[in-house]
Amino acid sequence: MPIPKMQKVHIVAHADHKDAIIEKLHDAGLVEVETFTEILEGLHTEDVDAGDLERKLADLSYGIDFLYTFSVKPNLLESFFLPRYKIEKKHYEAVVNEFDFSIIEEMKNLDQTLSELKNEETRLKSIIEQLQPWETLTIAVRDFETERTVTEVGIISTEAVSEILKLEYVHVEIPFSTERKTWMSVTYLKDYRDELEEIFRKLDFQKVSLPGGSEGTPAETIEEAGHQIQMLQKEREKVRERCMVLAERRMHLMIVYDHYLDIKKRHDVRKDFANTEKSFILQGWIRKEDLPVLRKELSFADEVDISSYEPSDIDDVPVGIENRRAFKPFEVITRIYGLPLYKEIDPTLLLAPFFIVFFGLCLSDFLYGAALILLSVFALKKIKVGPDAVLLFKVLIMGGVVTMVLGILTGGWAGDLTLYLPEQLSFLENVRQSLTVINLLENPILMLEIALILGLVQVWAGILIRGYMNVRDGYYLDAIFDQGLWLLLLPAGTLALINKMFGVDVPAAGLMLNLSLAALVGLVLTQGRYQKASNPVVALGKKAMVGVLSIYNIFGYLGDVLSYSRILALGLATAALASAFNMVAVQASGIKILGPIIMVMFLILLHLLNIVISSLSAFVHSGRLQFVEYFTKFLEGGGRTFKPFGSHPKYIQIKEED
Repeated sequence: MPIPKMQKVHIVAHADHKDAIIEKLHDAGLVEVETFTEILEGLHTEDVDAGDLERKLADLSYGIDFLYTFSVKPNLLESFFLPRYKIEKKHYEAVVNEFDFSIIEEMKNLDQTLSELKNEETRLKSIIEQLQPWETLTIAVRDFETERTVTEVGIISTEAVSEILKLEYVHVEIPFSTERKTWMSVTYLKDYRDELEEIFRKLDFQKVSLPGGSEGTPAETIEEAGHQIQMLQKEREKVRERCMVLAERRMHLMIVYDHYLDIKKRHDVRKDFANTEKSFILQGWIRKEDLPVLRKELSFADEVDISSYEPSDIDDVPVGIENRRAFKPFEVITRIYGLPLYKEIDPTLLLAPFFIVFFGLCLSDFLYGAALILLSVFALKKIKVGPDAVLLFKVLIMGGVVTMVLGILTGGWAGDLTLYLPEQLSFLENVRQSLTVINLLENPILMLEIALILGLVQVWAGILIRGYMNVRDGYYLDAIFDQGLWLLLLPAGTLALINKMFGVDVPAAGLMLNLSLAALVGLVLTQGRYQKASNPVVALGKKAMVGVLSIYNIFGYLGDVLSYSRILALGLATAALASAFNMVAVQASGIKILGPIIMVMFLILLHLLNIVISSLSAFVHSGRLQFVEYFTKFLEGGGRTFKPFGSHPKYIQIKEED
């Protein structure tokens, strides 16, 4: 729950040790190096030129992206979770040592060749498309102009065709025509050129130039273009085959990319140092518990001084969260919301029990919980996923366990599937009925009451945590007036309200009412205590107004508690859909011959769909209850992630040696 303590660290050393210290800091991965905001007189920063490294990284990134098209694609889940590939350290070193950047040039040439082939194929297809209306034209392009004749090709209105056909001194071919337009060729003696030009102008004869550059007929040009396209496709296939061979080395590019990314980080970190002629200084952040390790790592150099300081109020302190193994998976929930500020607390441990119970209540099905566990274990074993995805699937496994337990108590076994089992398995229905404590579909009001009670408990817990933080920070009056009075009012007021409005027998009902009234009076008297004004009367009035208006927060807390009714809604939806799917599948079993097969298929597919949809809804809404109704009581959030200088690969993860 506490956030690991951080300290600001300054390291001063002789310039001769700079490279060695950078290597040690990089390998240790303990210090987040911070840029100096101000450089004192006599100090200077180092100009770092990373142009060559950036070019290599850009080339490697280009190659990785280019070969992706020709490599074996990851499955849907793997592409979603973006895993890092685990490799042996020896393999990593061998690839780095043997890598030849000439492969990048080859890929660029292949890429350019593919682009040129594609462009040429597109050009030829465009020629074919443009020539198709002229395909039946019998006059070759070479004969469009002879010593005595001229042939014009163009498009004219279909209504005007008759005007051309009337002319006795022309030869007309019409290779293609529609209701509105006609494609035609007009051959005539050059002596009639001026006269025909005037006719063409009046009839809006739109001359065209046939594409392709061929001297033959359009049909011959189309045939030649088609042949060229076939040749281009064969050539392109050969280039693609070579690309597919190179794609087998895509992993090598990833390894080398991460290698040069590490080199660039070690190179760029020099920009954050302040230097004198013979020494340098760096500043950064380190976990307090790691200070002894840092001193040991840098003990190789005599001329090194390490100073550490507690963070000041104005420091932007990075945040790292650490939890025990059982609760570590829930860090993925915390990170979805955002890290807490350094002076706040890590909410992971505090949200875990609430989240997992709410998740289980939203599903409330024994068989669905078992299926969720199996699917999550399968994903961890068979699918390459990143570290955050591993934590997510572990949360789902724990959620599946809780779902199984709550499913037994609420009578959910894929809805009411046990009702439809064959006689040999009918005993399972008796088991289900005997273990059921609350049937969601038959007694939803009781489940609603449980959901609202859980909501009240979590809201109360959030206020309590805020009170603890105020006590920890020395704000005792704030803890008493701003949290303590609400901690008293919410449970006491709820019990008093139940007694007065619904006539429920509540122990010490009179005391509950008196405590509620006392808490309300206390809120009115204390919530405006920080209001100030130059005039005492005005100041008193502002304090009284703010105090009275603070009572309005009751409705805010009421809304927060009512929001937990979504637990009932999702639980009912899951159970109702499951039961409906069972009925549909059983009805399908009446189909002749294929009925039993269809029933089994329906049961598997429909329940799998329900598991996916309901699990997603349970995860989202359980998370929302943490973020909106719970965290807002004690958490501001917006913390900056602690990112120590070290190896942070993009693609590769080196396996730890035994």
